[in-house]
Amino acid sequence: MTRLIAGVLALSLVAGCDTISRFNPFTSMGQPEAPLPFDARIDVARGSPVFAVGVQTRGAALAAWRESARYQGTRYCLARFGSSRIDWQRSDATGDWAIAALPDGRALVRGRCTSR
Repeated sequence: MTRLIAGVLALSLVAGCDTISRFNPFTSMGQPEAPLPFDARIDVARGSPVFAVGVQTRGAALAAWRESARYQGTRYCLARFGSSRIDWQRSDATGDWAIAALPDGRALVRGRCTSR
């Protein structure tokens, strides 16, 4: 009986091995499941709920690079404020995210972390 319990315990520990490589509870630097197609960098004042994300879009439309920007904002808000809720700045003309074009070819979107 002891061998059976030890065997089941060993199998349950081995079954979770792949999960450990994807999730590390000792760090807040999570990684997306699949590589994001666009390089995005967050810019934020220390401790502020307001942030901006610059994305190297290579001329692509918002629909193509939105998730790259959203990932950076969500990661920041979860780590600093414990919530993934974000109020993204919106354009009055389109009702979608407001996009500012930067001289270096990046697109800039702004958001604010909100609590639940």
